[in-house]
Amino acid sequence: MLISLGVEVTCRVPEAALKAPLEFALSRTTGVDDTPHGLRKVLKLLIPPGVLSLRRRVGGFARMLGLHRDSELVPANWAEFEPTAKRLLKKRSFSEELHGCLEACEMVMIHGNGCMTGNTRIARAELFIAYISKVLFNKTVALVNHTADFAHPVLAEIARNVYPLVDDLAFREPISADRCATFCTGRVVPDTAFLCEPAPKSSWLPVARRPMYFDVWPDRATFDPSSPYICVGGSSAFGGADPRIVLDNMMLMVRCLKENCSQQIVLTASSVVDEQPFRAIAGRLQLPIIGVRTPVQQVVDILGNADAYVGGRWHPAIFSLRGGTPVVPLQANTFKMEGLGQLTGLWSRTFDPFRIQDEKEAIVDALSGVINARDALASRKTVREQAEVLSKRSWENVAVVSNHRKLNSGRTSAAPRTE
Repeated sequence: MLISLGVEVTCRVPEAALKAPLEFALSRTTGVDDTPHGLRKVLKLLIPPGVLSLRRRVGGFARMLGLHRDSELVPANWAEFEPTAKRLLKKRSFSEELHGCLEACEMVMIHGNGCMTGNTRIARAELFIAYISKVLFNKTVALVNHTADFAHPVLAEIARNVYPLVDDLAFREPISADRCATFCTGRVVPDTAFLCEPAPKSSWLPVARRPMYFDVWPDRATFDPSSPYICVGGSSAFGGADPRIVLDNMMLMVRCLKENCSQQIVLTASSVVDEQPFRAIAGRLQLPIIGVRTPVQQVVDILGNADAYVGGRWHPAIFSLRGGTPVVPLQANTFKMEGLGQLTGLWSRTFDPFRIQDEKEAIVDALSGVINARDALASRKTVREQAEVLSKRSWENVAVVSNHRKLNSGRTSAAPRTE
């Protein structure tokens, strides 16, 4: 989106660079940019989840954000924000690249995604970057495309102080906007994932029906896309849960769907958290599995042409809706699936993925209702058209660029640079 608006993205910091110091300190720190040329071009177009980015080596990220064993530049709480910022200014030589990036750019855009929850280092790092960008460097700062769940008191206090400083806040669902309305002003803007449009069946099937087309090592995904099928996904709620409990609940749900539905069952794993139990289920029940290595556009096509999607994953739900596929939502690690239901008006409840024994009949009833509705085809068309409208609205995530240009039209004619 940014590049299509003529923005020069000078720096990038991927989400992985904001994780635990030790984990990142062990990354390769060569001084050579050995990223394949084609991949560099793709990365320039995709802007990875996280924020700020650097056109420099991985080791630069480590020094820039204090990601090594003997230093920590990400404050643990709000009280540490100001003293940490002052320490950063005093030790400019320690964080030269951070200073250089922030001095050179015109705006800082933070892609919050689903990271603003709990009290994680990623969430605090993103908020600290917003803070120093505004307070120390007086830059235009945007925090966009995100869910904000401030149930944790430490992160909540930080947000109450940082969010009012941000120039543009774009929440990807209405629940976040409502809960933050007491201390900041934000907008509800659909997720940029709504831009991902599935291919129509007429052009997709001749390619998709070829043998082994969806097999991505080490997984097999043998199914007939021309026959009815249901996609089953996991949930971000599974992160940190007992793997045995996750497997037991998902196995129970998939068995129940197989027994009560005539459609093929296709398992879709959105992360390694889903992939491990789904591989076990696929092996035991001889089901196709779409693993995490599957190209995104193929996943969009599979979900967008399914009869239904049952799962608690945010992006697969959006990919499904983009093709008119109805969603039977499971709960996630935050209220985001409820928020997506409010945004689209397509569901009013979600199902607990840890209580499938109690929920399985209701899940089957909900699935039967959306698949076997008398006006199912008309309903798919309506959902698809609504999702297309949301895809156009998702461009509001980068509205800050136009606003920045208007405010600075008298100062410079150069294209804005962002981090």
